[in-house]
Formats: sequence, structure tokens, C-alpha cells
Amino acid sequence: IIKSISNNNMYSINSTLAILNPESIEKAITLLDRARRIIVIGVGASGIVACDFEQKLKRINKWCEAVTDSHFMLTAAVHLQENDVVLAVSYSGETKEIINALKIACANGAAVISLTGYSANTVQKMADINLFVSVSEQSIRSGATASRIAQLNVIDILFTGLASLNYEQSVDYLEKTRKVIQDRFTGSRKNGLA
Repeated sequence: IIKSISNNNMYSINSTLAILNPESIEKAITLLDRARRIIVIGVGASGIVACDFEQKLKRINKWCEAVTDSHFMLTAAVHLQENDVVLAVSYSGETKEIINALKIACANGAAVISLTGYSANTVQKMADINLFVSVSEQSIRSGATASRIAQLNVIDILFTGLASLNYEQSVDYLEKTRKVIQDRFTGSRKNGLA
């Protein structure tokens, strides 16, 4: 199991690297950097990936909200504007909740970045910029494993690219967030609360 899962994850990352377009990554980073607001939408395992991106961007003081509930997606999409960006995470690219939210976001003029499996799909057709992960999992699966790892790898690339655009400021923000969390943890231990 250890070897099988690990090899599958490594294969998924390596095969994703083979199809990842550096120009698309650069365009996505530029779009995210200029965005007034960033909404990341995903359902299920893709929702976990969306939450990971929100957490990372908040650490460098970049406005970002992960939305994993279908009703909240619609509500968030209604208020988007031309200078906002939606990052839509959907391995299949056919998740109805994502498609419904994107219809509204696109009608409001928001830019869309898709992160889907490498195949023709509806989410990809609605996006301004398409990022892909390798299609390495069966359509019927007990849970997204390798695809989630590949998606998280792309998220890490986007985050690092964004942080590097304003390197000194990003380092300062990262240090502040690290310190406030560390102080909270060490303060709790000193007070016997941990």
C-alpha cells in the first residue's frame, strides 16, 4: 500500500508537469495578482484544494475566499465584478455546482481560471485560462487521491509564483503569520491551555 499510493502520487505529479503550460501558469499568476477579490470554488476533494489555496493566500495578505457550498457559490458569484477572479477547481470539469456559479460569474465579467483534469470539459470551456492535472484516476473511485495531490501541487506553484512577485513583502507577511500562530501556541502552553 505504501509503495502503491506513493508511486501513484508521484506519477500524477510528474505526468501533470508534462502537460502544465508555463505560459498559462504565468498568465494565471498575473491575473491573480491584479485581482480585487479571488474566489476559489470546489466541491468534495476539490473543495479541500480550494481551502488550501485560501489559507495560503491569507498568509501573504491576499484577499481570497474558498467556497465549497453550492448556495454560497451562487451568492459569491452574484457580487463578482470585472476585476475579480474565480479559480474553479474540478477534476471532472463537469461539477454542476461549479458550472452554475461560473455562469453567473462570467455574466458579471469576472475572469475565470480553471483547474481540471486534462480532457475537454464544460468548466474548461468557460474559463479564460486553463490549468490541467493529469487524468490518472478511474472515473469510478473511492476517493480523489492522486488527482488531489496533483491539484495541490499546482496550487503550491500558483502560491509561490504570487508570493515571489512581491518577495520581500510576502516574506514579511509570512513571518508575521508564523509568529502570531507560534505566540498563540507557546502562550497557551505557558498558561497550561495546550
